[in-house]
Amino acid sequence: MKRLLAAMAVLLCLCLLAGCANKLKSSEKYHEGMPDVDFADEAEVLNGVNIPEFKASDMDESVPENAMRVDLASADKEYRITSGGTYVLSGALNDGRVIVDSMDAVHIVLNGAAIACKGGPALYCKNADRLIITLAEGTENFISDSEEYFLDSGDENEPNAAIFSQSDLTINGKGRLTVTAKHNNGINSRDKLKLYSGDIEVISSDDGIVGKDCLLIGGGNISVTSGDDALRSTNSKDEERGSIVIRGGSIGIDANGDALNAKNCIVIDGGVINAKCGGGANEVEFILQNDGKLTNEQAQQNSDSCKGLSAKRGIVIRGGVLELDTFDDSIHSNGSTVISGGEFNIKSGDEGIHSDAFTVINGGVFRIERCFEGIQGANVRISGGVLDIASADDGINSTGSTEEPADAENKDGLVKIEGGVISVCANGDGVDSNNAIWIVGGVLSISNANSSTDTPFDCEGVFAIDGGSVFGCGGSERLVTASGDSGQYSAFVVIDGKAGDEITVKNASGVVLFEQTAGFDFSCVAFSSADMKQGASYTVFINGAESVTFELTSVCTVKGEF
Repeated sequence: MKRLLAAMAVLLCLCLLAGCANKLKSSEKYHEGMPDVDFADEAEVLNGVNIPEFKASDMDESVPENAMRVDLASADKEYRITSGGTYVLSGALNDGRVIVDSMDAVHIVLNGAAIACKGGPALYCKNADRLIITLAEGTENFISDSEEYFLDSGDENEPNAAIFSQSDLTINGKGRLTVTAKHNNGINSRDKLKLYSGDIEVISSDDGIVGKDCLLIGGGNISVTSGDDALRSTNSKDEERGSIVIRGGSIGIDANGDALNAKNCIVIDGGVINAKCGGGANEVEFILQNDGKLTNEQAQQNSDSCKGLSAKRGIVIRGGVLELDTFDDSIHSNGSTVISGGEFNIKSGDEGIHSDAFTVINGGVFRIERCFEGIQGANVRISGGVLDIASADDGINSTGSTEEPADAENKDGLVKIEGGVISVCANGDGVDSNNAIWIVGGVLSISNANSSTDTPFDCEGVFAIDGGSVFGCGGSERLVTASGDSGQYSAFVVIDGKAGDEITVKNASGVVLFEQTAGFDFSCVAFSSADMKQGASYTVFINGAESVTFELTSVCTVKGEF
């Protein structure tokens, strides 16, 4: 009886193996040498970070009956507020200033006010529990300073902006405010700065709008023209503070520095950001070298930072519309970047999206129409979204960590594609990794230059395809093919064609598996689909003419010699 059961067990195993011969597992599986990377998420990026929110007082525009009403034209050089309450300011104060010095909360309503100061900030909050500035509906208000400040001290808290506050500062309302800062910054709070509503224009010789502990924007129409960074949060000493948070609003930026620069994190949930930095991406010329590669030496050698978003710790984007035209990287994190939503139109003289650690894209619509490299990180994961990338060098690139691991087998450097619809047109490699490439889902189409150094897929370690729909055409000289233990069948075919050729792949029944227009001349075509089966035949057509027919003989079938 035992022998019979044993024989039945062996027979069952043989049947199962036979059933698997034509259908490999198309889900994540173990691959020897594949780095075990624990990708960052929002919670990890924002762990311990103080994310500011609006309070009821930040949104309050009401003016009580007992408010103090002041005609600044009658003030003698200086109007000083020393008690809490609401102050409605109107009229012009030339070569003078408004000073707030109170232990209580102060509410200033600008009701058609114009304040111009020579020698210091025009509106200076020395002390207050908090300062709220309301722009009265239907009014235009003007604040300006001069190039020189005449102040007593030289410490870091010394005023350096046309509107300067040592305390929490909030601006709201339905009116308009124009700030002209000739000395340095436009609006600066040495504590928290919140912009809830209003039309605000800042023209500054240095930074535009600065909140040391945080900069929170919830709405309004904001325009910044700055000699350096447009929006900043500068607290680098407190790990909880120094972040920029944007919930809404329409923000237009023309900066000679960064559009957004945070010493901690940048968080964007909504709003529209339209930014040009350093004159824009077209200021960087991609120069063709003797080896056929393009270089962007201008951006690499530029000592000034002209980025779109720049954060020391991390970037989290959940929504909004970002139009970024930048001399330098359009989105740059010294830590990790996690994007789950939003619409992105990017032109960059360097990298479209760069992270020193993890670049994680879970959703969003991306049009990166000009860049040197499209998406880069030590490790890159794409699990959702729609991405259209045109790059002068690599489309998607994993650099690996700069620190060498104690165990060489644990070296990271992974591009992992789990989902999304991704189109890459690259003058370099389509997908490049200093270690491994792992495709488990999504739709990926690549067209890359047919050069001696560039291929649709390039990596130094493991390249595994376990799922998804994958197509690439480009160079073949250094082509890396998928590993033999991949969970999904693939084919790599040597075939020549020209830019603009229509490439079609059909099975023996004439069903179209892939269709793509080549963006460059090419010498190979690579493709993988869950519909492909061992033993089946496939044909590659160029401009409708049959070019190559072959049988899928192994997990990774190579037709021709590379």
